Amino acid sequence: MIRVAIVEDHELVRLGVRMVLARSRRYTVVAETAQSKDLDTLVRQRDAQLVLLDHALSDGPGVDAAARLKQAIPTVKILIVTGEASSTLVKDAFRAGADGFLLKEGKGEELLRAMDAVMAGTRYLSPRLGGAGVAPH
Repeated sequence: MIRVAIVEDHELVRLGVRMVLARSRRYTVVAETAQSKDLDTLVRQRDAQLVLLDHALSDGPGVDAAARLKQAIPTVKILIVTGEASSTLVKDAFRAGADGFLLKEGKGEELLRAMDAVMAGTRYLSPRLGGAGVAPH
């Protein structure tokens, strides 16, 4: 099972993500937090392999957290999960080291597809932003 950390400041969204992942035999949630503070420590302590990271966090942009996390733990996979759909944000996220970018408007199956792609080493981009769900490198 792939170990997942959820970084999302809305409890209801965290609950929904947990429910989607509970139906999967591939993923298990090992950590949750509402803030990106000390995220690298949490990922190390819980041995998370994949981080689902909201962009709009109360303690700063998820893109900044992604850059810090990738610098501290280059092997961790990061999927930005956000409601914001701007090409600038997408570019900034990938530049910061994110492995995927998923819009929250998607369905649970899309979340699982995005996670599978990221874990397989493929950049993921929500179809509404780039087509088939695969982003150019």
